Amino acid sequence: MAANPPFATAVAGGQASIEDYGEIVTIDPAFDSDTDEDVDETVNEGVAAVKAYIIDSDEESTNLEVEALDVEFLPSREQKAAIARSKLKKYTIYSVAIIIVLVVAITVPLSFTVLKSDPPDISDAPSYMPSSAPSQAPTSVLYYDYFNKLSEISDPKLLMTPKTAQYRAIRWLYHDDQAGLRNLSDERLFQRYIAAVFYYSTSEGRGWYDCYPGDGQCTSEGEEWFSLSDECKWYGLKCDQNDFVIRIIIEKNANGVPTKHGNGLNGTLPSELGYLTTLKELIIERNPLLTGPIPSTFSKLTSLRKLRFSFNNLEGPWSEGLLDNMTNLDKLDLAYNDFNMTLPRDIGKRTSLEKLDFAGNKIHGSIPSEYGRLYELSSLKLENNHLTGSLPEELFPSDPKEGLKNLKILKLQNNNLNGTLPEEIGNMKLLEKLDLYVNRFSGSIPAAIGEISNLCCLNLTGNDLTGIVPEALCS
Repeated sequence: MAANPPFATAVAGGQASIEDYGEIVTIDPAFDSDTDEDVDETVNEGVAAVKAYIIDSDEESTNLEVEALDVEFLPSREQKAAIARSKLKKYTIYSVAIIIVLVVAITVPLSFTVLKSDPPDISDAPSYMPSSAPSQAPTSVLYYDYFNKLSEISDPKLLMTPKTAQYRAIRWLYHDDQAGLRNLSDERLFQRYIAAVFYYSTSEGRGWYDCYPGDGQCTSEGEEWFSLSDECKWYGLKCDQNDFVIRIIIEKNANGVPTKHGNGLNGTLPSELGYLTTLKELIIERNPLLTGPIPSTFSKLTSLRKLRFSFNNLEGPWSEGLLDNMTNLDKLDLAYNDFNMTLPRDIGKRTSLEKLDFAGNKIHGSIPSEYGRLYELSSLKLENNHLTGSLPEELFPSDPKEGLKNLKILKLQNNNLNGTLPEEIGNMKLLEKLDLYVNRFSGSIPAAIGEISNLCCLNLTGNDLTGIVPEALCS
C-alpha cells in the first residue's frame, strides 16, 4: 500500500481535512486515476484543483487518486488571532473616527450657542414686554460689539448681571426692540439704550401707572414706552430737530393729571442719564417710591437748564462738583425729598440760577455766604429743614449790583435760624413774599421792611422779634 501523504488524512464522503495546514479539500468523486506514483504536492492557497489520496475504509491497500476542486482554506489558530487583531484594529479606528465626528458635531454648535448673545430669560420680566424673537438670529460677534459699545457708559458687570436695569436694557435693545438694531455708529444708539435703562431702573414693583410698555391706553401726551416708534415720541420725551432728547418730564399718572403719586416710578435714577448731554430739562416729580442719590454723572449734563425732582424720596449726600459744569442751570427744585446734608456751596457758582428750592428735606447747617452771588435768583425756598445760624450778610444787597437784588420770594420758615434781621433787607426792592416764622430770630423788626413796596405777604410769627410792622407796609 502506498503511503498516505503526511499532509492529508482522508475520510469517506468526499471531504479531506489536512490538519497540519488547516485546509478543507472538497473531493470530486468523478475523478479517478490508475497511477500509483507518490504525490508529494502540498496544497497551496489559490490553486483550483489538487490531488489527494483517500484511504478506503474497507480496503486499506487500495488507494484512490482523486482530484480536489474548489479548495476552501480555514485559518490556523495563529492566523485566526492575526485576523482578529486586524479586525479589532479596524473597528477601533472606525469607532475613534465616529466619536471624533460626533464630538465635532456637538461641540461646534455648542460653542456658537455659548458665544451667542441670547442671555437666559428673566423670570421677573414684565408680562407686557415684547417676547417675539427676531426673524434672523443676530451674530454673537455683533452682540459683543454692542456690549463693548455700551460698556462706555455702563458698568460691564451690570450689563452681564441678570435682573439689573442695564442687563435688561441691552437684552431688549438687541433682541426685542421692534424698531430693529441700530448701527453701532449711530449717535442715537446710546439715547435709546439710556431710555430703556431709565424705564427698568424706575419700574420696580407694579411699574408705571401710565404709558408703560404694552399700555394700549396711554392717556398722557406721547406713546407708550418701547413702542415701534422713535423714542422721541414716547411719553415724557421730547427731542430737538436732530432727534436728540432735550426734555424728560415724568409727572402725570394714568389720568393725565399731576397728583401726589406722579406716574408711579419705583426705583432709582440710573447713572446713564448723565450721558444725555443734549438734555435741557429733567423733571421727575411726585413719585414717593423713587429713592437713592442723584448720580454723580449728572455733572456731564452741561446743557441742563431745569432740574426738578420735587416730591420724590431722593436722598443725599450731594456729589461734590455735581453742578460745576451746569453753567446754564436756571431752576433747581429738590423740594420734599429726603436729602440729609448741608446746603451745597457749589450752588453759589451757578450765577444764572433763578429758582432754588430745597424745602422739606433734612438740610442742616447754615446758609452758605456763597449764595449771595446768585444775582439772578428770584425765588429761594429753604423752609421746613434743620438750618441753623444767622443770615449771611452777603444775601442782602448793600448796593444795587450785589446780593439777592432780584429776589421776589424768600421762604425760610420752620428752621432753627437765629440772629437779627439786617436793615439791608429793605434793599430787596422786588421782594413779594417773606416768610421767616417759627425760627429763633431776635431783635427789632427792621423799619426798612416798610420800604419794600412790592411786599404783599409777610410772616414773622414764632420768633423773638420786637417792635411793630412798619405802618408804610400795612398801607
